[in-house]
Amino acid sequence: MEVEKPVEVIKEVEKIVEVEKPIEKVVTKEVYITDDEQVQELGGKLAKLEKSNKTYSTKLKNANTEKKKLEEQLSELEVLLEEKPKELIKEIEVIKEVEIIKEVPVEVIKEVKGNGDPEKLKGLQSTIQKLREELREKEKSISQYEKIMLELDNEFKNQRATFLNSTNLNDELKRK
Repeated sequence: MEVEKPVEVIKEVEKIVEVEKPIEKVVTKEVYITDDEQVQELGGKLAKLEKSNKTYSTKLKNANTEKKKLEEQLSELEVLLEEKPKELIKEIEVIKEVEIIKEVPVEVIKEVKGNGDPEKLKGLQSTIQKLREELREKEKSISQYEKIMLELDNEFKNQRATFLNSTNLNDELKRK
């Protein structure tokens, strides 16, 4: 005979409930209060600085091109000087003191005796010397222009521009 046994069936049901929590966002807004005079003054200063920056950059470009031309002329003259007859060569070192302590330029003057025309050689030597002096002056002016450019960049690096509320420039700049 079969006996029936009571069997308990336990069912577990998991219930997942999604709850939406509102998220609070804090929006801060910076408002700069200026009057038209301040805006005009700053605009004028900005225009002056941009104009001076452009002039310095063009001067720097011109000085660089002149420097390249002088270097090319110098190399051509040195080649011409080396092509002269080399029968007897005397080297004389001339040391000049310059304001820059780091550099001590040494110029070697070569005298050639032989079939070459000494007046031409002296002329070549003097033009080489003049070109070297001009090259030094150009390098000094280039370094001065570079210092001025760095000073201008450092002065306005941390400043933000202010725009009128009627324009959307602030919004476009914040998106980027």
